[in-house]
Amino acid sequence: MSKKIRNLKYNQSGFTLVEIIMSIGILAVVSIFVMQMYIKAASLKDMVFDKDYALAAAQTALESYKANGPELSDLLEANFVYKEYARLIPAGAAGNDALKCFFDEQWSPVSSETLKGYTLTLEITPAGNQTSYGRLLKATVSVVRNYPYMLENNDTQLLCSFESLTYFAE
Repeated sequence: MSKKIRNLKYNQSGFTLVEIIMSIGILAVVSIFVMQMYIKAASLKDMVFDKDYALAAAQTALESYKANGPELSDLLEANFVYKEYARLIPAGAAGNDALKCFFDEQWSPVSSETLKGYTLTLEITPAGNQTSYGRLLKATVSVVRNYPYMLENNDTQLLCSFESLTYFAE
């Protein structure tokens, strides 16, 4: 009996130091890839969230413009959802009126451009000659993110932009 106990005592199996170090190394390499996937997934989630809100804000601005008439000042006097936060920019060298709205990081409208946030721009340009019957105008809406996403270098990023032609009868 004592011989069996003695053989069991000396024949213990286990992990050597080299095996433990190799398993920790393999675990470290695999965890690097998992962390990169996690960070990329978080960044993609932010991009999708932003594009969804940007599209909703741009569509709201464009539909409000179409409903309220050809002048951006009419939009500010109407029941426009962002009218307290919008700024009308008069026609410049290009001759186009523009309306700008600013949002913070959580897509809440703010009265001025913040360090981190989003800018919605609604620009109106004539699309044809004005006739005695009315005029055709092109509305361009764009939403820009004013700060970079995680692990990206570009300071601003265009989230959405679209155009609409609208005929306004006189």
